[in-house]
Amino acid sequence: MLSITSVKTKWLTFSCNLGLSANDANELKKDLQNSRNYLKTDYKVHVSSTSRVADHCSTFSLNQIGDSCWQTSCDHDHDEKCDRCELIKITLIKMCTYIERYQRNESLRDRFLHRVQQQIKCINDWKSHLLRTVHQDQARLDVLNKLDHESVFIHVDWAMKWLPVKYRESTVVLKLSCAV
Repeated sequence: MLSITSVKTKWLTFSCNLGLSANDANELKKDLQNSRNYLKTDYKVHVSSTSRVADHCSTFSLNQIGDSCWQTSCDHDHDEKCDRCELIKITLIKMCTYIERYQRNESLRDRFLHRVQQQIKCINDWKSHLLRTVHQDQARLDVLNKLDHESVFIHVDWAMKWLPVKYRESTVVLKLSCAV
């Protein structure tokens, strides 16, 4: 979430330094905003285990190429594309292309490209996190649906267990330091 916002705000600085036209800069800014909004709102709705879009298919996306234990084959083809997922990719490629084309100073060009590559990695990590969240929630619902009337499901996640402990401990430490 922060990555697209930071790319968008940094892009304004980049576009001024690149000598990019106001039209191109505004178009990229608008595309970045639309991509951010899509990831924040609609992306999770499109994720499923049987999607024909590779970016939306959790079975395909959660495969690890080098480890056969973490691979599952899909029973469908991935022959469709999501225009909004493609917009993210195209916009980030355009940014890199503009930097390479218009930045004459080699050290600034390398610095800008490195920053954009870092942000691309963060955006892809965020998208992967969203996909895993949907998949994990579906697994939790599957377990709940299979419970009988004599079974209990106890769900404790990191935020429920560790965050309260962390903040509880920090107040104890604070009280002890005030007492001494």
